[in-house]
Amino acid sequence: MIKTEHTYNMLKRWITETTGHTQIAPELAPEERGDHAFVSVYLKEIASSVTTGARPVNNTVQLVLTYLITVISDDIHLINDTVATLTVAALGHDTIEVDQKGLLPSEWQAMNLTPKPSLLIKIPLNCEKEKKSPVLVEKPHVLKGNIIK
Repeated sequence: MIKTEHTYNMLKRWITETTGHTQIAPELAPEERGDHAFVSVYLKEIASSVTTGARPVNNTVQLVLTYLITVISDDIHLINDTVATLTVAALGHDTIEVDQKGLLPSEWQAMNLTPKPSLLIKIPLNCEKEKKSPVLVEKPHVLKGNIIK
């Protein structure tokens, strides 16, 4: 089974180190903000990678995890500053790619959310495929055919 938990925990550490002591929610955040500001991290998409690198390794598949990151707070300046800070940090990160296109209005609507400042990032995930066991040959293979005269 493929586990995305390691990638999610790496992402949480990166957000905390980048923004300071931010609370992180692993799902789409509700519109109600409460007393706390927090960063919402939502796994939006899992796709196969266009390239697995300069030297692909046998039995390894690379996936790309796309996360939607939003900030929930009553302070719009805090929201904008946090999204901007995360964007700049992501642009300078070795393994994180910023998805410049963002979300379409129809995607916000499908998630039942109001469009808000957000960041889409892509993170690679290397997954090892199970090696297939070789087939045991118990007797020689016999080819049968018609002889044409």
